[in-house]
Amino acid sequence: MRRIVDEADSLFRSLGLTPTSFPPSHRLRRVYEAAVHDLQLHTVDGHWEQGPDTIELAHTVRILRHSRSKQWLEVDKLPDAGNYRHDLTLMAAATYVAEAGNDVRPHPTLARGGARPDMWIHTDSLSGPIEHKAPERLNEPAALTTADADRLVANVFKSARHQIGAVPFALVSVGGFRVPRALLDETRLAAERLFATGAAELKHVLGLLAFSVGLARKELPGMLPGAYGERHPGVGIHAALAVEIDPGRFDGLIVPRIARNPHYAGPVSIYRPGEPGNGFYLPFS
Repeated sequence: MRRIVDEADSLFRSLGLTPTSFPPSHRLRRVYEAAVHDLQLHTVDGHWEQGPDTIELAHTVRILRHSRSKQWLEVDKLPDAGNYRHDLTLMAAATYVAEAGNDVRPHPTLARGGARPDMWIHTDSLSGPIEHKAPERLNEPAALTTADADRLVANVFKSARHQIGAVPFALVSVGGFRVPRALLDETRLAAERLFATGAAELKHVLGLLAFSVGLARKELPGMLPGAYGERHPGVGIHAALAVEIDPGRFDGLIVPRIARNPHYAGPVSIYRPGEPGNGFYLPFS
């Protein structure tokens, strides 16, 4: 746990930032401060109890380091609490796609205006966008019905239509924080239902990537409700987040779900990572 906080401190310094330079409402500041508080409690207690804030911080540091190395990270935008949910989950999606073997790059200009995709996937012959959405509905959701998922996915594609309407191929992604696996399954199924219609305007779309940054609290292995609070009666909400797990197990965690479009008819072939060929690589699950 100390290593995670130390790595976060190192990242902040390398970016010329401090946690207190972020607004109090900024998610990264809140997660960092919660992880530091957990570390202080663990130092006294001596138990490895790691909550979702510390796990999310570890993953966030990895995403930001990778994005910085790829020149995806706009450091001046990072302290903006309003942009953070979209930008961090976008960089997580781009990281996942890049680690599958794809050449992912930011838009060639930072100029604003017009409908421009969030990221680009380059093959030897063609380029297509990753258009990413981070709806509030996937920000630590408690529930997502089938009807909710259908509306969410329909709105994602409605919002993305200008960015993906005139390209040879595209991938759409949608991300949130600490989304339970069952809710990700609902989102994937909703996308599969949409793709099953065979709509002509979607035939160049490879699929939908839906994912969570971090784990929902109830899904953390080793959850011991109340145990931490019994040893530390004054810790408040941290008692509800107490877990005892291997802290290295969740470094870099993304929980992905991928809905492949069965009617995809774009010019770029789809391969699994490691397969020979020139095209788009993604482990479809």
